[in-house]
Amino acid sequence: MHRLSNKEKLEFYSGLARLVRSGSSLPAALELLARDNRRGVAQFLRALNDRIKKGDTLGDALLAQRPRVSELEASILTAAGHGGRLDKGCDQLARYYEALVRARSAMRSRMAYPLIMLNMTVLGIKITVLTTAGLMAYLVAMLTPLLIIYGAVAAIWLVWQGLSEAARYNVAADMLVRRIPGVGPIREKFALARFFATLDAQLEAGLNIWDALANAARTSDSARIITAARQAMPMLQSGERLGDVLAAKKIIPADYARSFRVAEQAGELDAELTTLAQRSEELAVSALNIWSEWLPRVMYTAVLFYAGWQIVAWYQKYMSTVMNSVQSF
Repeated sequence: MHRLSNKEKLEFYSGLARLVRSGSSLPAALELLARDNRRGVAQFLRALNDRIKKGDTLGDALLAQRPRVSELEASILTAAGHGGRLDKGCDQLARYYEALVRARSAMRSRMAYPLIMLNMTVLGIKITVLTTAGLMAYLVAMLTPLLIIYGAVAAIWLVWQGLSEAARYNVAADMLVRRIPGVGPIREKFALARFFATLDAQLEAGLNIWDALANAARTSDSARIITAARQAMPMLQSGERLGDVLAAKKIIPADYARSFRVAEQAGELDAELTTLAQRSEELAVSALNIWSEWLPRVMYTAVLFYAGWQIVAWYQKYMSTVMNSVQSF
């Protein structure tokens, strides 16, 4: 099964929003988007279209396509479809995936140079082994540090993936991930962006406050938010305002809670939820951009230290050989 990339999802939701606003029917829009598209994406779009022609809503059709799509996508488009604002739901998702695409693209482009420098440094530093010990010794000397470095990176990535997955269901794991410098706050901001975007779509569709909160919490993929929302249900059912409940259970940060209460009192909650979702996305992307600027610099500095260490080690070995030759003479 073809897994859709963030870029493919951006193109899909952006195009679907434009076609729906233009008055195209959903089947016609999906058929048009499937034309001249990559085979995997076209199959996904036609599978959606087949279910819609059988009477499914777009949200139900998306749910049938998991894990190609997330709970976030299905929840937002189900609510947007019920509220007659499918184009707005698609716009929300397009904006979310655009933020991910921009952030990851910047990270990859800035990481390219230090990675090239790392590989070229190892190739160059070990060239003396080729001239003194032969090709096989050179390959071993060159590949060993690269395997260690890339193996360590792969291990860190696998641990992060495991922790991120556990943080969707386990509060302790979620709290641990939040405390990881840099990446923890970024993940938290994206979780809040998903929470606010879904809550906005659910409330605009006229869903009751309890189900809206539960669905928004679930799409956040944060065990802390999901558990806090579950604990907040009795407070909502007793008649307390949503803003007070979110603040009391610390589901959202204090500065978010203040603006949320004001908007709720003023009857402008729909606009505020959109603003909070965008603000969370922007903060997450801004933090990612900072990481994408500084991580390559740290890597480049590490490469320079490694090269210097290797040069000094080679020079010491060379001088030791020269001194031994002199003493033997």
